[in-house]
Amino acid sequence: MHRDQAGGAITRVKISADGKTLKDTQKAAIIALIRSGESVSTAPPSGTGARVLVVDAIKPYLKTDKNGTEADNLGNLPTY
Repeated sequence: MHRDQAGGAITRVKISADGKTLKDTQKAAIIALIRSGESVSTAPPSGTGARVLVVDAIKPYLKTDKNGTEADNLGNLPTY
């Protein structure tokens, strides 16, 4: 994922529809996908992945559904 600054808000993430090809995507597009009913999950190098959710706030943001695996946490994934 990409953040606006170290430890700041997520602005872009890399997503894959086929599990192979990654596409750099704006946070707003991910939010739109989730709101349209698409399922989005993390894909950490280790771990099983966790569902990504939209938190409706003044500035909507992304977070992962708790699954008890720290590696699956959106905030723990590598930045680029």
